[in-house]
Amino acid sequence: MKANPARRAPVISTLVLLCGACALSACDEAAAPVISAPPPAPAPTVAPVAPPPPPAPTVPWTQAPISAGAWSVGSGAVPPQAAYRGAEGAFALRCDPARGGVVLERSAAAGGPAPFIPQIEISTATQKRTLNAAPLATGGAIGVQAVLPVGDRLLDAMAFTRARLMVAVPGMTPLYLPADPAVGRVVERCRAGG
Repeated sequence: MKANPARRAPVISTLVLLCGACALSACDEAAAPVISAPPPAPAPTVAPVAPPPPPAPTVPWTQAPISAGAWSVGSGAVPPQAAYRGAEGAFALRCDPARGGVVLERSAAAGGPAPFIPQIEISTATQKRTLNAAPLATGGAIGVQAVLPVGDRLLDAMAFTRARLMVAVPGMTPLYLPADPAVGRVVERCRAGG
């Protein structure tokens, strides 16, 4: 049996094409240089950082120690007044009939810092309010004062608190004051006309 030359031609041409393709691909691989990536840079050594210390526990103002000092009442004083004086300064309430209200004053201890922001924050068991204030205008004392109308409910909250109240002025040590009937007496007498 003789091989049919017509059948051999497609097989041979396919083989020639495959060999040519292999030869070309080998040339391409040989002609293209192999580029290797540079070795990675060594990781920098970092000294371990100690974690920050935990924040100091903050005590709610209702549990802070009462500020050293004592309430005093201007007995028979006209206008009525009461003050809490201590090593960290003073807080005073006095009736001011000319202004139709109760003046709240917070003064610094002798040589204490002047407040940066003229505000007084009053906190009681039932209310918390920040009042705009003005610098004290008495005898060179450093501090601030604010006036509340005699009917203001914050005065009631201050007078009838059972535990304590806080008086805070930015830049000054907060005062944690015990409840005292003196506050209520000043408010009542001022509402009665001084």
